[in-house]
Amino acid sequence: MPNLLLVLPFLGMLSPLAFSAPGAIRCGKLLDVRSGQMLVDQTVVFDASGTITSVGSYEAPGWGHRN
Repeated sequence: MPNLLLVLPFLGMLSPLAFSAPGAIRCGKLLDVRSGQMLVDQTVVFDASGTITSVGSYEAPGWGHRN
């Protein structure tokens, strides 16, 4: 029983790592290792498993645009 009480807090800390969601990261600078170029304002998109699905230029939301 004491061993179980020691393991439960660690399982609680690991649970957020088990559940992931797709998302995107904006990179101010990103090194393209194939071409050796430094790319600016890039977005890296990944799926729920953490696999990168696309990399492209970042497009800022249109804050001042009216529809």
